[in-house]
Amino acid sequence: MHMSKPTLSLPRGPHDEARRGTNWSELQAMPSNLQSLVVTWHQEAAGFRRRGQEALAVLVESLAADLVETLQRTANEVLSLQQSSLESGLTIDHLGRLVREGTVPNAGRRGAPRIQRSDLLRHIATSKSQRYDLTADAQNLLTLKEGL
Repeated sequence: MHMSKPTLSLPRGPHDEARRGTNWSELQAMPSNLQSLVVTWHQEAAGFRRRGQEALAVLVESLAADLVETLQRTANEVLSLQQSSLESGLTIDHLGRLVREGTVPNAGRRGAPRIQRSDLLRHIATSKSQRYDLTADAQNLLTLKEGL
């Protein structure tokens, strides 16, 4: 069974106090399980509101807004190459090369490169599909050897 991604178009109305200042378009950058959680919390809040539980609705919306804010702040954090290396598993030298080549934007200054966490995560996500596959390479070598 194919499950579709939840939509992030949340209703706007008089009860937006808890959501004020949240950029919902940035939710697209969140992992899908956290997007689903935020959407679920807003659906729960709507249910509380329909049942006359305004205080609970505002509380749940506030928790969702806090989660979004924390994730945005974390994504915008600027890391040293050493911190980036610890988070990504890539070497400091490799990360420095990525910054020098412009593959990953430099969030620092020349001679003191830094990487924004969201840029690091984006690079890791896009490079996973391009990683070296040892098994496939070994199978190709065996096929070539058998053909000789």
